[in-house]
Amino acid sequence: MRPFGEAMDLDVDFGAADRPGLVTTVLSQCAGQGDPAFWWGQPVGERTTALLQVVTLTVQSDALPLTARCVANGCGESFEFELPWRTLPAGAPDAGPLHVHLADALAAADPLVHFTVACRCPACGAPNEVDVDLETIALATLLARQRTLLHDVHMLASNYGWTEPEVLAVPPARRARYIALIEDGR
Repeated sequence: MRPFGEAMDLDVDFGAADRPGLVTTVLSQCAGQGDPAFWWGQPVGERTTALLQVVTLTVQSDALPLTARCVANGCGESFEFELPWRTLPAGAPDAGPLHVHLADALAAADPLVHFTVACRCPACGAPNEVDVDLETIALATLLARQRTLLHDVHMLASNYGWTEPEVLAVPPARRARYIALIEDGR
C-alpha cells in the first residue's frame, strides 16, 4: 500500500459515474496488488478497508472528523465527532457467495457496507445512530488530495520552472513550505 499522490494519481477521474470502477482504479494504483481483476474479485468490505488504508497513508491522520445532526426529540443540533480509522472493523472474510434472507443480514456479514456510529448529542444527550458512507468519504479525501497536488504542481512549476515529476519528487512538507514562500511573496 502506498499513499495517494504520485504522478499517475493526477489522472484519476473522480467525476466518473462508475464509483466501483473508480475505487478499483485507486486500489490498483495504490495497493501492492496492481491487477484490477484482483480488486474486482474482492468483497466490498475488503475493498473499503483497503481504500481506507490508502486514505490513512495519504492524510497521515489517525482519525476522520465528521459532523452529524441530532435526530432525537426534534433537537436538530449539529455536532462533531471523530472516527478513528484503526478502530474500524475489517471487511468480510471471503466465504464465497452470500445469500441474504433478512434486510440487515448484509450489514452483519460485512459491517463496512452499511456503517453506522452510535454517539450522543452533546446538546441534549440523546443517543444517535449516524450513517457513515466510508467509501464516499475516502474518495472525497483522495479527490481533495489530488486537487492539492495539482495546485502544488501549478504553483511550483509556474514560479520555479520545475517539471511535474520534479515537483512530485519533493516531500510534501517541504513542498508546502515552498508554496507558503510563494504565497507570502518572498
